[in-house]
Formats: sequence, C-alpha cells, structure tokens
Amino acid sequence: MVLCIKTRKYLLIKGNILMKRVDRFRQIRRTRKRCLFTLLFSFLLFVSGVFIVDCSLNDLMNKKSGMGMVYIKQYGDYYYEIDVLGKSIALDTQYIIRDIAKVKDLFEHKDKE
Repeated sequence: MVLCIKTRKYLLIKGNILMKRVDRFRQIRRTRKRCLFTLLFSFLLFVSGVFIVDCSLNDLMNKKSGMGMVYIKQYGDYYYEIDVLGKSIALDTQYIIRDIAKVKDLFEHKDKE
C-alpha cells in the first residue's frame, strides 16, 4: 500500500497500477462472486455426474430405469419403505399424521380464545 500525498488515501498497488479504494473493493466483490459461482457450478456438475452414473448403472445392472440410490415404496395407506444406498428404513406415517392433527387443533383452539 502506498499513501497518496494529494488525497491522503491509501492506494493498493496491482502490478504497476495504483488502485483506488473503490476499485479495490469492486475487484474483491467480483472475485468473491466468481469463486461462489465456481463452487456452485462444480457442485452441480459433481451431483449431476453422480446421478447420471447411478441411473445408467441401475439400468445396466438391475434392468430398472431411474435412480438406484434412493427408492421410496408405499405399502398400504400409511406404510412406506425407504431404501438409501441399500439400507432399508420402514416408516409408519400414521403417527406423524396424528401428531400433525394434534398440533393443528392446538393452534385452532388458541385462535378461538
């Protein structure tokens, strides 16, 4: 950094060019946006690659179309089986629906009072 005698402001030297304070912060914002865009694009590219490979392998190996990482199967009205990477989870939604109804009733009674 160099102190400018006329304006008494510090200037950042970039190569042979002196940068004013506003230009320096503008460049920092641009760099930050570029880094964020690069990270988001890389993550999106990685996730889409994993899904494409998963769909094609599932189609080749299991003769099923779609993703093989996550399956959701419904048994009856309230029972679901969720398969995540070969691990199975049984879910009974009857309890969840009942608890949601209780919470709704609780809020409705408070509104009436």
